Amino acid sequence: MNPDRILTRLKLYREKAIDKEALEF
Repeated sequence: MNPDRILTRLKLYREKAIDKEALEF
């Protein structure tokens, strides 16, 4: 597995979570 890819995926998940939180407000 490519660690860089995992980090990118985690970053995307984090951004999606932030978007969800923003939508709740």
